[in-house]
Amino acid sequence: MTVEPTDDGVGNQVTGQVNAVVQAGTIYGGFHLSLGIAAHAALPRQLPARPSRFINRQQQLMRLDQLLADDSPAVTFVAGAPGIGKSTLALHWAHQVRHHFPDGDLYLNLRGYGPGTPLTPQQGIEFFLHTLGVPSEKVPIDPELSASLYRSILNDKRILVLIDNAASAAQVRPLLPPTRTCFTLITSRSRLSSLVVTEGAGPVVLDVLTPDESVEMLRQLIGAERVNSEPESATRIALRCGHLPLALRIVAERLAEDDYLPLAELVEELDNEYLRLDTLASRDDELANLRVVFSWSYHRLDQETARVFRLLGLHAGTDISTGTVSALARVDDRLARHTLRSLANSHLIQQIAPERYRLHDLLRLYAAERSSIEESSMERQSAVRRLVRWYLLSAANARRSFLPDLPLGVGDLSDIDDPTEPLSFSGAEEALTWFEVEQFTLLSTLEQALNLGHLDLAATMPRAIAGFFEVRAYWSDYRHVYTIGLQAARGIDSTRWMAANLIGLADAESILGNVDKALASYREAVRLSRAIEDSRDEGFALRGIGLVHQDASRFELAADHYRQALTALRMAGAQRGEGMCLLSLGECYRALERFDEAITYGVRALAIFRHTRDQLAEARALGSLGTARQHEGRLSEALEYYTEALAIFRKFDHPHKEALTLLDLGDVLDRLGQSANARDHWLRAKTIFERIGAPEIDLVSARLTNT
Repeated sequence: MTVEPTDDGVGNQVTGQVNAVVQAGTIYGGFHLSLGIAAHAALPRQLPARPSRFINRQQQLMRLDQLLADDSPAVTFVAGAPGIGKSTLALHWAHQVRHHFPDGDLYLNLRGYGPGTPLTPQQGIEFFLHTLGVPSEKVPIDPELSASLYRSILNDKRILVLIDNAASAAQVRPLLPPTRTCFTLITSRSRLSSLVVTEGAGPVVLDVLTPDESVEMLRQLIGAERVNSEPESATRIALRCGHLPLALRIVAERLAEDDYLPLAELVEELDNEYLRLDTLASRDDELANLRVVFSWSYHRLDQETARVFRLLGLHAGTDISTGTVSALARVDDRLARHTLRSLANSHLIQQIAPERYRLHDLLRLYAAERSSIEESSMERQSAVRRLVRWYLLSAANARRSFLPDLPLGVGDLSDIDDPTEPLSFSGAEEALTWFEVEQFTLLSTLEQALNLGHLDLAATMPRAIAGFFEVRAYWSDYRHVYTIGLQAARGIDSTRWMAANLIGLADAESILGNVDKALASYREAVRLSRAIEDSRDEGFALRGIGLVHQDASRFELAADHYRQALTALRMAGAQRGEGMCLLSLGECYRALERFDEAITYGVRALAIFRHTRDQLAEARALGSLGTARQHEGRLSEALEYYTEALAIFRKFDHPHKEALTLLDLGDVLDRLGQSANARDHWLRAKTIFERIGAPEIDLVSARLTNT
């Protein structure tokens, strides 16, 4: 497909400052834009930090070592109940053996049992493809093709793959490497029996610690002398902790704070808490073995820290940041940092990076339980709304780093009674990095906004966040966010946001090849936009229809829609949209061999892009003009246009378009009789195509063979 998203694009004004790790790309008028792609992808090293003070589980570690040494199977999983230490064991072992995998390691939390919607296999594949250095324009839209590409890249490589928190074998099976040179370790609460049957997976099943192992864990955490002096009390503490490592660590932290606290006194506290909470327990209660320890530790927190902790149970994402806490609890960053450090010191959250923390699923469940008991329904709703607004406004600021003049329609979401301080960004690199870290949380937050009735935010949010999914070529997510946005807009009967989300949804359907659905959505967006006299969205919807027709070689029909779009966009003062319509008209007329008109429209588009300082759009216009002149036989002028375009693509580190322009330049030089110079340009194009794995390698090879 050559359909271009009509929402003003995303990546066209990024300045090429994105580094080799942060890769950006977007469909941009018929070609894909890729920014900052390194010549050779960096070695993926994705494992989170090694867990501190790992204790026990020596038998399971030996079992994992044996499975790795045997080279068969190449898949294993660690299964067990929540809070039992599956992820800790897997991460500890993975760090021990990562040196056996010279091609890197991959990590993904599938969120099978955590907050929000579990990740789909397709989301996981797309995430891994980008991690492995695949440029966005090379990520296939078709799920089967993307899975095939993923398997091809991993074939014969030695990579360790750690897949955390899988809900089922079906969720994880498409992510398995195809070769035994890789090793995949999965954690799950389920015994993934079908993987044993079909993949020969080697299971490692974790149970609670034995009483002796639990006491030994306390001995290593708080010191042998204290445990040996009160062995019966140590045994009782282990019992109250359900022999679960998570609970034992929390209790040990309390004991470590007070070297003189007798273990017997702590046992009494836990016994009293057990009597108080016993009525809450049930056979199916996930917190049954942990509520005593959690509650006992929670009640030791100061009032403000306890409030922050229970509000964290309302957060739909997996990670927690200073900004998250500031928005949820309506506190300043200083207090947010203080409470996060206090919670980490109490082992109620885990720090995973500077100013980023993670809450165990069971602790999140407990926090939500405390919130439902101690916070009013109104305060819970207000806290979630503050958080959604914070993500929405931060995402809007991040997207403006790509395209400063793109109207996002979030200005009317201000709330003087509940001010939110969103993040700001210094440029495209920082903004893209933030999106990369928060991508799954943004999806969960959007879904939460819809489910909890914050429909105005859910209707608005897609335009702010969809740009990242477009840039990274996460097309299923791109469609998903606009689907949610449209549902929310219909829920509040907002014609404006129904039209805006229909345009985004149509863009997604076009990209995914669902042309009939795309046309239906574009046409509905035109109707709604005209009803409220929104000429901007009317123009972009009309242009979307034109792009569909152009892609189907219906050039006269496409040009008619571009002319209608041009009128609407001029009324709205959308200069970039006007320029893109002019350029599309020029391309249609070039296809119809009406070269004078093609040149006229191309020159007018070029003038707009130069006026708005949109250099990448300028380069595209230059290339289009070069092609028109080449078809006319005006080769010297074509050479000038292509040369100018090449300089810009090189400036913005756009290897794919650079190579295509070198190919065109070679063609012109060859027609001018400069065969040696032409061959030199084709060779340089071939080198780039080979480096990025572009399919155009066959085109340039044919030229080199025939000269």
